[in-house]
Amino acid sequence: MFDYRTGTAIYHCGLRLGRTRQLRPDGANFVVLMSHPSTATSTADDQTIQRLISIAEQKGYGKLTVYNLAGPASHMEFLQQAIRDEAEVVVAWGSNNHDLCFERFCSLGYRGAVKCFGICVDGAPAMPTRRHVEQLHVW
Repeated sequence: MFDYRTGTAIYHCGLRLGRTRQLRPDGANFVVLMSHPSTATSTADDQTIQRLISIAEQKGYGKLTVYNLAGPASHMEFLQQAIRDEAEVVVAWGSNNHDLCFERFCSLGYRGAVKCFGICVDGAPAMPTRRHVEQLHVW
């Protein structure tokens, strides 16, 4: 039996940059770039991680990886390498930190498909906990 309830924190230079959860043994990686670090632990999910797990499972992904774009600027090179080979990423930082996250995302030079859960009034990509998600949208 495969147990996705345990996860792994992603550290760079001693600071937590993200979180990953294996959902099943096969399937693509559902990569989400956000602005706030998750409060989830290896044994307890927060509301955002619960929602993202649900979305990833509904869409048939095998793994969930969530990164924090609003962390220290020194993490950007690591993040650039981490997402370089991903076919698509989902951006979901909401209106808080929009300018910072937008600038940092653009600096990553990512060339794959970019999707979002929806668009906020100010043009920021919506967070998953703020909307009912039927489908991902091109951003």
